[in-house]
Amino acid sequence: MIAPRLITIVLLALPVLTSGCSLTGGSAWNGVHISGAAGYMETELDGSLDTTIERTPGIPVTTGFDFEGNGGQKGKESTVYLAGAVGLAPLELRVSGFQYQQNSTGTFTGEFLDTTFTGMVESEFDIGAYQATLGFDILNLERFRVGILAGATILDLDLGLSDVTFPGTEESVDEILPIPVVGVRADIKITGFLRVGATGTFFPLEDIEDFDVRFMDLEGGIYLEPVSYLEIFAIYRSISLEGEGEIDNVIADFDIELSGPVFGVAVTF
Repeated sequence: MIAPRLITIVLLALPVLTSGCSLTGGSAWNGVHISGAAGYMETELDGSLDTTIERTPGIPVTTGFDFEGNGGQKGKESTVYLAGAVGLAPLELRVSGFQYQQNSTGTFTGEFLDTTFTGMVESEFDIGAYQATLGFDILNLERFRVGILAGATILDLDLGLSDVTFPGTEESVDEILPIPVVGVRADIKITGFLRVGATGTFFPLEDIEDFDVRFMDLEGGIYLEPVSYLEIFAIYRSISLEGEGEIDNVIADFDIELSGPVFGVAVTF
């Protein structure tokens, strides 16, 4: 499941597998410019799913499931992180993506969607986050820029639970959520080989299909160019998603956060 999605991101990023390259102008965002990044992300999760069911008419019962607690999900997972951008100032198109996947065991007694679990369970937490934004620089200078963003984030959610004691008892949430986003970005060139940058995007509306959604994606980093044609970067990214809606005729309230540092290198031409 992971490979096809990552291959798609690679194909999107192939034309832009450089970072900090400016064909005209002296910064990574001046004139005609191409940028990109490839590395790995030490991803940590925090996720929960509350299910409300009326098994007796008029008497709703809510059960909370915590992937890190009940599901046994713990620690960090190293995942491939890819990003790339191409632009002609003041416009810039940027894509990025990564995927987190972990299977763990834990104990849970209660409702997960429309199924009752009473003991040892195996939880699957598989989420892909892919974003594409078109940016417009309000201010584009040699050492500084600030701009606005508009685009979309696609979250591919596959959250599953299966009973270890009674094989065949299982439930899952398998949703692809295209989330329109708007945001801002800023970059500062501190020296000839050191720059910092930050990006923030969020969902400006209230509803997606049958879900009431709150979404935010924040990223900030340091970019070091020790020699020409090579850049080393360290960034931190945090994605949070909260939502409430109907899944298989069951009211579900979910809260998911993926965050962690990203380390990598890039080449330029």
